[in-house]
Amino acid sequence: MNSKSMFKVIFWGFLWTGIWSQALYAGPFAPPAGQPGSDAVPRTDSRIVGWATLVEEYLPGSDVSEQFQDTTQALGPAEGNSFQICSLGNGGSITVSFGRPVPNGVGPDLAVFENSFDDFFLELAFVEVSSDGVNFFRFPNRSLTPPTGGIDATDITGLASKYRQGFGTPFDLADLPDSPLLNKGAVTHVRLLDIVSGTEVDSEGGVIYDPTFGINSAGVDCDAIALLESPPIEIVSTEVVAGALRLQWVTEVGVEYQVVEIDNLGERGSEFATVLADEAVEEISIPLVPGEARFFRIEVGG
Repeated sequence: MNSKSMFKVIFWGFLWTGIWSQALYAGPFAPPAGQPGSDAVPRTDSRIVGWATLVEEYLPGSDVSEQFQDTTQALGPAEGNSFQICSLGNGGSITVSFGRPVPNGVGPDLAVFENSFDDFFLELAFVEVSSDGVNFFRFPNRSLTPPTGGIDATDITGLASKYRQGFGTPFDLADLPDSPLLNKGAVTHVRLLDIVSGTEVDSEGGVIYDPTFGINSAGVDCDAIALLESPPIEIVSTEVVAGALRLQWVTEVGVEYQVVEIDNLGERGSEFATVLADEAVEEISIPLVPGEARFFRIEVGG
């Protein structure tokens, strides 16, 4: 076991033993991995379609030794252990890219993996994304953790890393506010910024507390960042009615879908219509011209 893990096991266990049971699982957000209602992403999840491939920038904070500054450990698949990580240090940051845009589908699009050895010692970080590598946008977040006591995953949302090693914290691009400087359909960069306990606030102005102490590898430890892709959109039916194609598909209520016309099954063509789903199944009617072949695809809106 490395010096960081040994230190944390001894110190954290000594400090919080007997307190955990008093406050755990009392908040409004998703519980730890393995608990009913958890949205933790296993490192073997079938939705994972890629991993970070390049470190664009690494700015280590304080209390992180050279042996834990190996940025290659933040790339590729999550290892799910305490050792093969890149530490940010107190207040540090790391920015990665993927060699392709982040999929923007229904449900979570990213998962951030840390190396917490249990469900209570949760070192937190802000997560930001960019579609141009210059302008970054932070995911909305909340922390209801008090300044003393154990960390309860149900008190945390929108922050990495609320789950133990081997399980990623999911992030959905749809949760980000709209901006002309962010193309949600072409996000290329993800940045993690370590939170020093008591010095940062969440999206609603609440002070964020986490276990900011350690030696050699303080702060968030990046195991990996994964790309997630939702299952294909399910087409319910296609039928011609009164000279028009009646197209129905399964939706997620509140999600915007685009019906796109494409040319000869080739490159993406022009947007035919936008539908904001307010039913579990939506439909659209597309006028047809006799003898003319037309092709359409349904996508999640950007």
